[in-house]
Amino acid sequence: MPRSVDRAAKPPRPSWASTVFARPLGFRIADSYLVLAAATAVELVVVAALAWHDFAGPYEVGRSSRALLPIAMAGVAPFAWLAAVLVELVRASDKRPARVASALAGALFMGVVGYGVANGRHFEGGLRVPFAAALALGGFAAAFALAPRISRLLAPATTSDRVRVIGT
Repeated sequence: MPRSVDRAAKPPRPSWASTVFARPLGFRIADSYLVLAAATAVELVVVAALAWHDFAGPYEVGRSSRALLPIAMAGVAPFAWLAAVLVELVRASDKRPARVASALAGALFMGVVGYGVANGRHFEGGLRVPFAAALALGGFAAAFALAPRISRLLAPATTSDRVRVIGT
């Protein structure tokens, strides 16, 4: 076959931006909020189980589930859109621009965490910023290395994957 016919037979490869924004982001936001809300409820149960001696009585767990849990869920709601965007970015990380963007998000997160936890006498004298920069560099490297693997894990199952799971 002529070479021009061969090229015409292949469909064009979609860009990483069209891959990220092609999925319904509203569903991802709802999923992210559901996960954050469930994590908040699990946190309440774990705190009640591990710190039972700090409660005045069992009624405090019920009171906190009625009073504190809705406030905590309202507090995590603004972060649901951010989690949804990050999930979609990581899902598209098999392409280089999305992989770099995921790594930059990891570096930003680790840098902010590093700056936030580096206080006290051990980090006096100008060590706070280098510590945060080192964590940001490590976060970039880790996210850059792990993003394609996580992207493959988050990829939707193909028909052959479904048949393989059902057949086993």
